[in-house]
Amino acid sequence: MLKRIYLPNIRGYGELNTITFHQDGAPPHYANLVRDWLQEKFGDRGYLKSVVYRGPVPKTLEDLKNNIRREIKKINGETLAKVHDNMLVRLQIVLGITLYIVGGSGRDSASKDSETASADSQEPVEGIDSPGQNQNSDSSKQLERIVSDGHSGGESDPLDPANGPIAANQWEGPYQPNDVCFPSRQLGESLRTFRSEWFVGRPWLEYSVKLDSAFCFPCRLFAASHPGCGEPAFTHTGFRFWKNATERFRNHNGTIVHHSAMTAWTLAKTQKNSIASQLSLSHKAQVEKNRAHLRTISETILFLGKQNIPLRGHDEAESSINRGNFLEILALRAKDNKDLLGSLFSHRIKYTSPQIQNELISIIGRLIQEQIVKEVHDSQYFAVMVDETMDTAKIEQAAVCVRYLSIKGSNAIIQERFLGFWKCASTTGEALYNLLKSVLCELTLCLHNVRAQCYDGAANMRGKYSGLASRVQEEEHRALYIHCHAHQLNLVLCEACMNIRERHHLFHEIQEKLGISRSVTLKALCETRWSCRYRAIHAVKLTYSAILQSLEDIAEHHAAKSGADAASLLRHISTFDFLIMIEILDYLFAITDSFSRELQSQNLDISSLQGKIQSVIDSLTCIRNGDFFHHLWSSAEKLAEDHQLDPPSEPRRRKVPRCFDDGSQNHDYSSAEDRYRTAVFYATIDILLSELKERFAENDYEILRNINEVLLKWQPNSHLIQKLSEFYDFDSHQLECEMRVFYSYVKNNIIKDTPSVLDLAQLFVDKNLNVMFPLVWKLILIAACIPVSTASPERSFSALRRLKTYLRSTIGQQRLSGLALMNIEAEVARSLETELDLIVDKFASSSQRRSEFY
Repeated sequence: MLKRIYLPNIRGYGELNTITFHQDGAPPHYANLVRDWLQEKFGDRGYLKSVVYRGPVPKTLEDLKNNIRREIKKINGETLAKVHDNMLVRLQIVLGITLYIVGGSGRDSASKDSETASADSQEPVEGIDSPGQNQNSDSSKQLERIVSDGHSGGESDPLDPANGPIAANQWEGPYQPNDVCFPSRQLGESLRTFRSEWFVGRPWLEYSVKLDSAFCFPCRLFAASHPGCGEPAFTHTGFRFWKNATERFRNHNGTIVHHSAMTAWTLAKTQKNSIASQLSLSHKAQVEKNRAHLRTISETILFLGKQNIPLRGHDEAESSINRGNFLEILALRAKDNKDLLGSLFSHRIKYTSPQIQNELISIIGRLIQEQIVKEVHDSQYFAVMVDETMDTAKIEQAAVCVRYLSIKGSNAIIQERFLGFWKCASTTGEALYNLLKSVLCELTLCLHNVRAQCYDGAANMRGKYSGLASRVQEEEHRALYIHCHAHQLNLVLCEACMNIRERHHLFHEIQEKLGISRSVTLKALCETRWSCRYRAIHAVKLTYSAILQSLEDIAEHHAAKSGADAASLLRHISTFDFLIMIEILDYLFAITDSFSRELQSQNLDISSLQGKIQSVIDSLTCIRNGDFFHHLWSSAEKLAEDHQLDPPSEPRRRKVPRCFDDGSQNHDYSSAEDRYRTAVFYATIDILLSELKERFAENDYEILRNINEVLLKWQPNSHLIQKLSEFYDFDSHQLECEMRVFYSYVKNNIIKDTPSVLDLAQLFVDKNLNVMFPLVWKLILIAACIPVSTASPERSFSALRRLKTYLRSTIGQQRLSGLALMNIEAEVARSLETELDLIVDKFASSSQRRSEFY
């Protein structure tokens, strides 16, 4: 009966690939057991290739092992010398065991790919000399020692009983090796050997590989405490008379001294386990206490950061009356939390120092950034928005925001997220470009996934050759530059206000009034604050009566200068000219104000923008007629009559001297109403219309028009599809095929007549169409991420002014950015309130703190 087992490579040296039994009656498991035993004992030495067993099968597996071990001992040095030639050597043994030996200094062809072998497996087998040296003298003895001891002659195990009682470790227990070759001894006419089966049922028994002897672990360990121990064979010299071993073991197990030693050992183990258990429980309790304390601190920092409440105070000493919001809130919370109270007033680490605060703020800021970055990675494409401003410490701060389409559950949402503040060493286009690249690299965002960039119209941003936008497009040509439309609308209104003398005087007078009247309803003017002009005019219109009364009181009862200023302003605003200008501009700017607020919405996409612009233009065009102006004129006349102001009149015409007369005739107005209708009302509308058409046509790029046509018009246009495919590196044929099927689908499933890009994205999410139309989905992601304004960076500047006040002007950059992230991205920060352990883990990741939190 032939039984053959194929083995894997063994540690890079040869391979023990077969064990063959040529004998009926061999148990099937013998081959597996012998293979494992040979592989553990000899395979990694590099000198055993295979075993072919042809002799009679022994009754026990141990006898089979002894037969193989005995034949290996007979190998002489002459044979070992041939091992170094890397040649396969076959030895025919008398008993019928055939061994194949391969050299330990080389590798055979079957194991050349085992490059991951450990370093110790590449060393030559101890006892086999290198070629050219004396190889015959001690090789056989060395190999015999290897087989007998079960190791390569190195240092013995420190737990081996041969090393004496000092080496015995009462916590480790007896030394019971099962992976060694127990040597045979000639006892009488038979060969005897120690058996690993003797360990079963005898937890006190141990074996010394070095002495080939058995010992009693508890008796050896506690012999000094029991001087009457009468079995030195089991404590000092070792027992090795294997013939009657089981009987001797049984007799020793019944002695009083052995029972006493076992009792002492058991008691020692019990005490050790009790102490270790107590220490472990104490450590776990302290760890949980530390983690709970740090969770409370992190939760407090999150609360203060979200609410934009300063953390630190001027004097944080324990004797201070006001130690700052952070410490005072912790003290307040400690009244309801005894553990927190004990931690705050203990002499151990409290985790409340400014350095710990800064570290926790930075950790929370990084976690917020990581969550935003994860959403950006899921969306794939995104846009960047950058703007800079100077803080109270006269440091240029750059705010970086991203825009992308996010899928949360079953909802498609356009997100504009704030990533942080970074200090600008310079505001040149090159410096801002390097800053943007470093920020994206730091946050693991790829510049090649940027599909749009939105900045204001400053030269360092939009410069054709050295601006930030042009430098980004040199790196990624698909990153379209969008000039902030909110800035452009503000420029339109500025132009409309400054080009006509009457309107310019009106805003000057409004601003002058604000220097005297401190009513909360009056709004200050700001060149960069959108919608401020409409709010200022509307506030004056609503409070006109109160303003007149206030100025009259100041003129009559206050000091000379204030009274004179009030009287002068009163004369200017107590005219019909002032009232009609208020009526005209209040209505015109109300139309543009709604558009301005719409531009600041993050849900507005570039495709919807065109319709919004056209609706403003249509509204202004519609009211450019005499009937509508007459309605405004009548309202102004009624207001003047209520306040007993002089009615409107046509000013006296100035006669030009003949020497300066160029021969042309001035336009003659039939009435004051006709003059204001033509020179003010129509002129203002004309300026607004021309500026809107000129400035908002500037960013009307061909690519944006193509995206709008292809996604929302639902008419096949191969030419536009080809252009988009070339620009975005799409397969034009696949995109055209998808579009044709997509057009048929949306016509039957879209309810709205004029859907937006966000509506299409929601349809894709609801119907899971991104698998069916992958390129159309990519086009939707790109269209959704294109911003229309830099409102998000501008809003972050408002947070910056609230954060870095003149009282906090020395705040560090990381602390500033972390607090700004908590305040601006409060939604993301709120999600961390349920993951406080994540903050603790980040804080405890330092090797110096691990023992305090794990």
